[in-house]
Amino acid sequence: MTADPPVPAPRHVWNGPYMTWEEACTAAPDRGDAFLSTRWMERIVQQLQEFRNTFKTKGGALPPRPCNLPLVCALTHSRSIIDFGGSSGWGYDYLNRALANAEISSYVIVEIEHIVEYMKRSSLHSLPVEYKTIEEPMAACDLLYCNSVLQYFESNVSFVKLLEKIRPRYILLDDLVANGVEDFFATQNYYETAIPYRFLGIEKLLADLGAVGYELLSSEPYASPILGAIHELPMENFPESFRLRHTLSAVLRRKAIT
Repeated sequence: MTADPPVPAPRHVWNGPYMTWEEACTAAPDRGDAFLSTRWMERIVQQLQEFRNTFKTKGGALPPRPCNLPLVCALTHSRSIIDFGGSSGWGYDYLNRALANAEISSYVIVEIEHIVEYMKRSSLHSLPVEYKTIEEPMAACDLLYCNSVLQYFESNVSFVKLLEKIRPRYILLDDLVANGVEDFFATQNYYETAIPYRFLGIEKLLADLGAVGYELLSSEPYASPILGAIHELPMENFPESFRLRHTLSAVLRRKAIT
């Protein structure tokens, strides 16, 4: 009688915590760049195509991720939008289909150079959608949107510099992985490898955004399914003091000059 094979240990979403970004990078030495991989590019394009096909055949479709952009855009009367880390540009498709009277004059997706070049070649979008890298010139906008992106940056520096350049009237941050005072770091499992990941200190983030003129209007839990179900973030392998129950959706406004 042969023994049953051993049950593999569960693979956690995140491993850590680490106190610095450098420690997280050291813990993921073979990470490469996940967002340059062919697999990732094919996946985000497939998400966009599936959304479009479902909308066409069924008359309605859920976006690839929960998204508060149409509601905030309608309430703030925003017409020019910059989508920081907008990947395939599904945010514009969802927004354009959700708004009763869509009058979007500009929708700029800020991405890394590889994605910008890939999406420009794909012909999946036309004006008013444009792709740009963070280094390119950009005009001021009504609303800056960001969905699940800031955690892949070492700090808030790049995001704050973008805000200083485009001076949006409003900011919407969906799936904001933030809690507590200071940042801490981890590795996130990504297919067969791992990538550095930042859990943002919400107090530090709000202080950094406040220093360039933004105030918090609202903050609420962001309900995003994990493996098909909505529940607390799977961080049972972390010390209790580091665990987050959920991510956030936050809206900020540029403070009036007095």
